[in-house]
Amino acid sequence: MRKIVSLFLALAASAVLSAGASAQILGGLRFGVTGAYTTSNHTLRGFDTEKVGKYNLGVTLQIPLVNGFAIQPSVLYQVKGNDLGSAALESHELAGYLETNPGYIEIPVQVQWGPDLMFFRPYVLAEPFIGWRMTKDKGKSATGAALSDTEYGLGLGVGIELGMFQLSYRHYWNWGDLYDANNVSDSTIQTAVRGGDNYSGSKLSLVIFL
Repeated sequence: MRKIVSLFLALAASAVLSAGASAQILGGLRFGVTGAYTTSNHTLRGFDTEKVGKYNLGVTLQIPLVNGFAIQPSVLYQVKGNDLGSAALESHELAGYLETNPGYIEIPVQVQWGPDLMFFRPYVLAEPFIGWRMTKDKGKSATGAALSDTEYGLGLGVGIELGMFQLSYRHYWNWGDLYDANNVSDSTIQTAVRGGDNYSGSKLSLVIFL
């Protein structure tokens, strides 16, 4: 799966570079600032987890192509995480180690398709992304050290543009392992992270083009 995402990002980067030369003809680049309300969670074996509300902030660049297509790479500061319910926290003295709150520098490359209807433009999107962890989780150092330093995955969704504003909604899935279980000493926590999934959730984003 990692190779698929890497290939997708490489192809998208090539398209960005080739599109830059023709952007003047096709209507020009649009630079914007963006923010989003995001939800996130990841599952664990033997512990109930809860979805939490997080956020991202960053900058984006829209590159129009042909036949309704556009590419929109961004650079974001993205926070993801999860919480445990009270029962889960009481079930094991180290359960708090499993609550996460890391921040990532994330680079999504959004591929859009939608018709220009003069006053607005609806579109569908696919968004592979890759990121690098910048902060530890809010648990103890045992799991802070065990969290992977990188992330990658895919988002799928829809959006609409109205002049200088762009609103979009998508669901995303992180792929790969969230933890290196070998860096967790407690056997119960090891079992929990080996049996769980990576982050998933949704994003409601607003872009203001400048």
